[in-house]
Amino acid sequence: MASALSKKMLTPEEIKAAADRIRSSDPAEFEREARKNHEKVIQDFEEFSKDMSQGICMICKKPMKSFSRVQPCLHWLTNPKGFKKKNFPEVFEKYSYGKIAAYVRWLATIESPLRNVNDLRDEHPSGKIINFTARYKHLTWSFSCGEGDFEGHKEAKSGSFPHYHMQMRVSGMQFINYNDFHIPFDEVEHAILSLNRLDPTLLGYNYGIQTGIQSVFDSQEAMEEAIEHCRPTEDPENSAFHVQTFIEANPGERLSGDELAQIIEEARSKNRSIASLARERFEGRAQVGTIISPSEGVVQALPRAPRTKKDNQSGDDNSE
Repeated sequence: MASALSKKMLTPEEIKAAADRIRSSDPAEFEREARKNHEKVIQDFEEFSKDMSQGICMICKKPMKSFSRVQPCLHWLTNPKGFKKKNFPEVFEKYSYGKIAAYVRWLATIESPLRNVNDLRDEHPSGKIINFTARYKHLTWSFSCGEGDFEGHKEAKSGSFPHYHMQMRVSGMQFINYNDFHIPFDEVEHAILSLNRLDPTLLGYNYGIQTGIQSVFDSQEAMEEAIEHCRPTEDPENSAFHVQTFIEANPGERLSGDELAQIIEEARSKNRSIASLARERFEGRAQVGTIISPSEGVVQALPRAPRTKKDNQSGDDNSE
């Protein structure tokens, strides 16, 4: 188990005071800083993608397959030869939760955006502060933080400090288990997550480029964009969404089977969704309804198991 690092987290009163200061700050300045940060993230992601295409780690500029105890790096999470579970503390003692989570999400995104990050609320226990699984090739990483984890298990033998848990699988086999480590938050990250819990609109906290598939279902605009840009496929295992389209003729209108068949064929030939074509073709003549849902291609959610008697004694918050 990881030992707690010497850190002083902000108290609830200090978090509320910080929230008040943010609310009273200049919105224009806040927007400028947010825009500047967003532009920096885009630049960093482009560099990350370029380096990855060459098999180079953006952080240490060494080959992704390299492993050296002298220089712990986030690319160790891709399981280079020599990396063992016992080396993982060297990673999380150097890098914060935000950097670790962003790194695996970026890996997931360059391979397949959205479907490689499963943060679907319907597939995870409620009441968690952090809960998602990311996939890259044969690797999956799952993160979890419950209320008890975030506050720290005050009377427990381990995990008395604010922390989260991570699981890592290699080719479906356990490599790091959730309960192997209590991974500490740093002060800044704990404050940011605390502010987000207090008022999600304060910082507009999100994963941006590395967003998970839940973000599509949280926004009508994102769902419309997904429907517009979805492409037909015969391989649901490599898709992100199922899109079902329902067409009902307006009163006094008739839709022929030939028209429907033509739209289906055109969708295939033009590599467009049936829904987007039907909306164009039947505008004013019919109501086109669409149901969008995650497909089999979305990485499987791997949340923590329900709490056990042993977990209760150790302080682990595994409750669902």
